[in-house]
Amino acid sequence: MVFGMQMVDVFGAGPLAGNPLAVITGAEALSTEDMQRLTRWFNLSETAFLLPPTHPQADYRVRIFTLDREMPFAGHPTLGSCHAWLTAEGMPRNETEIIQECGAGLVSIRREAGRLCFAAPPLIRSGAPSEAALADALRFLGIAPEEALDAAWIDNGPGVVGDPAGQRRACAFPDAGEKLVAQGRHWRRRPTCRW
Repeated sequence: MVFGMQMVDVFGAGPLAGNPLAVITGAEALSTEDMQRLTRWFNLSETAFLLPPTHPQADYRVRIFTLDREMPFAGHPTLGSCHAWLTAEGMPRNETEIIQECGAGLVSIRREAGRLCFAAPPLIRSGAPSEAALADALRFLGIAPEEALDAAWIDNGPGVVGDPAGQRRACAFPDAGEKLVAQGRHWRRRPTCRW
C-alpha cells in the first residue's frame, strides 16, 4: 500500500503554530477500516483522506475521520485538505473556486488574499438538543444548566451544540471527550467557540 502524507498547520501563522491535520493523498486503495486505523495511529483530532471526485462538479473528494468516527464535514479538515490538494498540484476547474466533495455534499472554497475560505454546508441537525446531549455539553464546558438560555444543535458535521443567547456564548462537542477517555485514547479539551 503506497500513499502520500502531508502534515498541515491549519489556522496558524507559521509552522507548529496551528491546528495540525494529517492529509493522506492517493488514498484510493485504503479501506474505511484502514483510514480509521491510520487516524488513530496519527492521534490527531482529525485526519483527511484525498480521493478522486465522484461528483462531476467536484475537483476532489475528501473523507474526514476523527479518532472514533468518520464525519461528513468539518472546517479545519476542509481548509487543510484543500491546501494539501493544491500543494500536491491539484488543478481546480475554476480559477477562483475549488469544489470539494465530502460527506455533506459539495463545499465551495475560494482563495482570497493568499488564504482559503469556504461556504459551510447546510446543517444536518438543528433544533434543541436532547436533555442528555445538553447535559453533556454543559458539563464539558463547566456551565450551570440555568446559564443555558437557547441551546441548539448547530451541526453540519462535527456535532456541535451552541448557546448563542447564553451569557457564556459557548459551544461544545457534547460527548467526544468522555468517549475517547473511556476508550483509553488521547483527548485534549477543545477550546470553546465564542461569538
